[in-house]
Amino acid sequence: MDFFLYILECADGSLYIGHTDDLDRRVEQHDQGNGSSYTATRRPVKLIHTEAFETRYEALTMERKLKRWSRAKKLAYVAGDWSKVGALARGKHRHQREGLGVSAGPSTSPAGAGYAQGERCGEHPAGAGRFQGERCSERPAGARCARGGREGECRHWNERDGDS
Repeated sequence: MDFFLYILECADGSLYIGHTDDLDRRVEQHDQGNGSSYTATRRPVKLIHTEAFETRYEALTMERKLKRWSRAKKLAYVAGDWSKVGALARGKHRHQREGLGVSAGPSTSPAGAGYAQGERCGEHPAGAGRFQGERCSERPAGARCARGGREGECRHWNERDGDS
């Protein structure tokens, strides 16, 4: 028995990802408003991608993986554009993809920090795990903590290290 990963495009343009063992029945449920509360209010839905797996576990694993991806990366996956998927895996922010010809939209910087809250600062080697708000001697000048304060004026600046 095959299990299917499927991606639906909703009427509002959003994407819904799920898995099933009966694809036709599940898509029909979504179309009738009985598939999920998310798609029930965003009908009609359009099936834009399916992928078969041998086990439910494999389909669920891929579903959970795709749900964490950005919209741009999901659409590149649907299109089979593996170079774009790879480029988007390098980061969703322009400075992380410079020269790759990929864009995921403008950055939403809180209080003019220069990068989005929770975003990797980009000054560390890949996988270093540094995030805005974390104690970092290499933090760019003018950076703000996760709650918007600057070093010396914010009691949250060193909170993650227990130095507050």
